[in-house]
Amino acid sequence: MHRYTWFRRYLPVLLLLAVVLSACSSGGTGSSPGNGESTGGSAPKESQQPAEPEKPVEIEMVQIYGGGDLPAPEKDELLQTINKTLNIDLKMGTFVSAEDYQAQLNVRLASGDFPDLFAIPDRKTYSEYAATGVLLELTPYLDQLGPLREFLGDELMETVTLGDKIYGTPKTKLAEQGSIWVRKDWLDRLQLDPPSTLEEFYQVAVAFTQQDPDGNGQKDTMGLTGNGLGTFAPILASYGLGGIGVFQEKDGEVINTLYDPAMREALQYIKSLIDAGVVDPEFITNNNSTSGQKLYEGRYGLVYIGWPIIMKDEFVVQWKGVNPDAEWVQVDALTGPGGKYVSGTSLSSNGGILGIPKALEKDPVKLQKVFDLLNYSASEEGLRLSSYGIEGKHYNMENGEVVPTELMDKEGGYFYIYQFAGRPEMEYLHSKFKNQIPYIDFANEQPRIGTLDGFINYPTDMNTADANRYIQEEMLKFMYGTNSLDQYDQFLATLEGTFGYKAIMEEAIRQLNELGFGK
Repeated sequence: MHRYTWFRRYLPVLLLLAVVLSACSSGGTGSSPGNGESTGGSAPKESQQPAEPEKPVEIEMVQIYGGGDLPAPEKDELLQTINKTLNIDLKMGTFVSAEDYQAQLNVRLASGDFPDLFAIPDRKTYSEYAATGVLLELTPYLDQLGPLREFLGDELMETVTLGDKIYGTPKTKLAEQGSIWVRKDWLDRLQLDPPSTLEEFYQVAVAFTQQDPDGNGQKDTMGLTGNGLGTFAPILASYGLGGIGVFQEKDGEVINTLYDPAMREALQYIKSLIDAGVVDPEFITNNNSTSGQKLYEGRYGLVYIGWPIIMKDEFVVQWKGVNPDAEWVQVDALTGPGGKYVSGTSLSSNGGILGIPKALEKDPVKLQKVFDLLNYSASEEGLRLSSYGIEGKHYNMENGEVVPTELMDKEGGYFYIYQFAGRPEMEYLHSKFKNQIPYIDFANEQPRIGTLDGFINYPTDMNTADANRYIQEEMLKFMYGTNSLDQYDQFLATLEGTFGYKAIMEEAIRQLNELGFGK
């Protein structure tokens, strides 16, 4: 059994054991948040705050970072600024692989070797950590996190609320980046308009595959590429579906899209595209890098993808280098039987969750410094530092606006590791990517269908992972015609019988109804 799978399976037991041992060593009771009692105790009043220590307080923070080499601590000007401002000695632990991060974090938590602040991979893990008592309940301390809460707002804080308690702090949600892109120069050559309906989308995809849109006399182009099942997000959305097997509200009820009759219609349309030979046969294994390269090489003319993959300056150079006359443009969401939507979007999402270990309540001086760090990260000074770097070096202020220097592009790839509260997203994007503002705004303003899965906390004995794998496998069979859509009811029956999906669905709908959805 893979170590990651092993730790995910036995994580609740290991974490509970770590909490009990930690409590015993300090003479505590180790009460769990699952018993309905507050585990955070009473936060100290202002007059009871710990005195400022004479020496910098060491704080360890761990998270995932995939942006390349980090500067040495003594050469990291952002780190030095944070340390000097807050009288701390911040130690940053970073991991490139999400799987390695999860496995190593679980080892540390299970052994009671708690970092002082750590990124939590997803909401399911967040719920597990809270239920096993690993996380400090922050509800009694919210007054001490005033600047952070003010920056984030009540709606974002709701994304980390479990019952009526809070065990972590969220980051701001990232802007929506995805939209439909099309090669306008190909459209012009074939005298076609940008597609606005499913019918027109099909016609353009076929023309791009069969009518030599690049005019090189070879049959070397195709219509549609993309990344995994997300390739068809705009198609599903035009049928009123926020995704495959997701929960959403429709006609005043919470539904699972697998059971919506529109799903069969959407699968039939996707099958028609694949049957016509206009879809990248490697779409299911593509990622941003591989699909992007296919776009730059002029092999495909339709895609649903994030604006950076097409319009970041370094990528424009690549596809313009292949064909200086190439022109990519965004097009509106397709109009279909379910309305005009471009994709689903999670209503519960944030930019990440940070946790503080319950064990840290035994060290009020360090705990206060962690709170200071979070509050600073949400202040104007802290946000500007973690977004843009050092004023006068990485950016300058002109007429009240941030003007990046060349060094921001060269050195700023790692700045985001210090965005403990996130960032003012649109302000940041507009400042850093001035040439791309129209594409940024277009993507972020596209109509999307709200999905609810992030609000659901499944019991640990519900194996949703196996069910989701089966769903993806069967969806591909329907798309490729390996299975007839006449077998769709049989697929649902197997999903419910073998994988317990009916119980999964009932639990999800029950929780969502309790939160006020579908009522």
